[in-house]
This record gives sequence, structure tokens and C-alpha cells, in this order.
Amino acid sequence: MEKGSSRAKKKGRSLKDRLGIFGPAIIIAILGFIVAYPFVEPAPPRKITIGTGDPSGAYYAFAQRYREILAREGITLEIRSTAGSVENIKLLEAKEGEVDIAFVQGGIGDPAAQPELRSLGSLYFEPLWVFYRRGHKCFRSSLLCRGTLLPAHPYCSCSRIPEKGRGGFAR
Repeated sequence: MEKGSSRAKKKGRSLKDRLGIFGPAIIIAILGFIVAYPFVEPAPPRKITIGTGDPSGAYYAFAQRYREILAREGITLEIRSTAGSVENIKLLEAKEGEVDIAFVQGGIGDPAAQPELRSLGSLYFEPLWVFYRRGHKCFRSSLLCRGTLLPAHPYCSCSRIPEKGRGGFAR
């Protein structure tokens, strides 16, 4: 009889005993996961595509700096050079998801036309530099003649926004 009792002690607890001990803990853990699931956000993507502008511009240089910073966190930043802010907005609006984020000059987008786009912040002010010939009729009385259309540089993407049918000019 001693041999049988020692064998029972060596065998350990039965399955019924184990379920009685660990069953409630397992059920509580499963219920905790079910309750917490709606509040858990998905992990951030490991690859992001950014629209920048011309490779010789400041936005492209900013993107290269962001690529270095994000690489430290294990995130790959793919830089896509574009024609500028106007193209970046079109790429952000594209159904195919051409870019995930983009640099855009302030005042380019139309919140009413693009309600799904959000601004994450502002990097810096971008002044408008006006160069003119001394003695030009428009600039004799004041720095800028109000309401006068100024021909914009053909490579400036922000100036190619058609304003009431007058594309190629900036106010």
C-alpha cells in the first residue's frame, strides 16, 4: 500500500484538479483580451512614403533628415521627389495611396475640398520674395499694387494653382 500511495504522489494532480486551478485564470485572461481589443491601436507601419518636391529643395533635405531619424526606430522612409506642393496634394488624395505623408506649402490645400487630409504641423514661415526692375510702373507708388497679377516662376509648383481660371499667375 505504501508503494501505491507514493506512486500517486509522484504522478501529481489530475486534469480535473488542474482545470479547477488554472481554468478561472485562463478565462479571466481571455475576457481581459476581449475587453481590451477595441482600445488597442495597430502598430505603426514599418515603411512610409513621403512626397517632397525637387531633390535640390529644402523639403527633400528635410525628408532625408527624417529618414535618418526614423531609421533609428526601424522605420523605412521612402522619399518620392515630386513637382512640389500641388502634386503632393494630388498624391495624398489618390485612391492608390501613392504617398503616405507629404510636405505642402501653407495655404495650398483647400480644407473644404480635401476634408480627409490633416496637417500635422508647420515647419517654418515661407516668405514671398518679390524682385522687380527699378522704375517698373507697378512698383512706383507702393511695393505691391493690390489686385495686380504677378507672373510667377514656371517652376514654382505653388504658383501653378489655377486661381479663378488664371493659372500661371500668383496674387
